[in-house]
Amino acid sequence: MTGAGITGAGIGILFRNALTTAASAAIPERRGEALAAIFLIAYAGMTLPPLLAAGALSVWTPVSVLIGLSALAGLLVVVSGGRMLRRSTPTAA
Repeated sequence: MTGAGITGAGIGILFRNALTTAASAAIPERRGEALAAIFLIAYAGMTLPPLLAAGALSVWTPVSVLIGLSALAGLLVVVSGGRMLRRSTPTAA
């Protein structure tokens, strides 16, 4: 129960920061489009994984789906972490 509360607070903070960043980075004439894109991405991120998991469960066993989703999540963390490290590392000129 406490973990769910902490997770919810973290997601709320991340979402607020994403909205703030998108709103401040967009030119005023395009701010609505930038905010709409953030909401579209957020709703897709909350909708597609459960639907894909449900579809996978109709084909494979629950253990196979769990292992596959865990492996996919791990791969995404490694790939995105590598990209973040490359962006934050200063290049020598």
